[in-house]
Amino acid sequence: MTKPKPAFTVDLKEHAGFLDGKRIASVTQTIRLAGLSSDLRFVTDEGLTRGNNVHEITALFDEGDLLTSSVHPDYQGRFEAFRKFRRENPKFKPIMIEQIVHDPIRRVWGILDRLEALGNEEAVLDVKNGDPDDATGVQTAGYDVILPARPKGKFRRRFGLYLRDDGYSVIEYTDPQDRFVFLSALACVNWSLAKRGDGCLKRAA
Repeated sequence: MTKPKPAFTVDLKEHAGFLDGKRIASVTQTIRLAGLSSDLRFVTDEGLTRGNNVHEITALFDEGDLLTSSVHPDYQGRFEAFRKFRRENPKFKPIMIEQIVHDPIRRVWGILDRLEALGNEEAVLDVKNGDPDDATGVQTAGYDVILPARPKGKFRRRFGLYLRDDGYSVIEYTDPQDRFVFLSALACVNWSLAKRGDGCLKRAA
């Protein structure tokens, strides 16, 4: 008899994922708990709101559902930067947009900003509002880990797209250690969850 797959659910309001009712870490929570992110003391509610709204705007744009005249002036610069990125980089073509993904074996989940077709390759693209951060390399490696393996075991290319009011920058992350750093961090977080409960995730949501 085939064993049923673990049931995965998510509470987006609380940024909480559950596997068979037990809370599991997200990619971003894993990175934060491992101390790999930039100093989070400077993350503000205003910045988080801006980031969430810009993500929603860019997702609607990629899906062809955005009424451009509805974009709030506060986000117009970031939206124009994203639109310029699409115009100047036609080889990037979105396959998955703001997709919830999870790995029941490694017990981790996340919200993938974009999986992109890049010629005959695939690429993980993470949309950022802020300064470049090396932790994005580890974050994109985490999403590559969660997604099903590509044929012949190839790793996907990984990029951070950094939006500003006056433009954008794209950084490709090529350090092969990023994948191992993420898996090591995840192993530590999952050990802590098993031994000490999920209180740490509530603090890192």
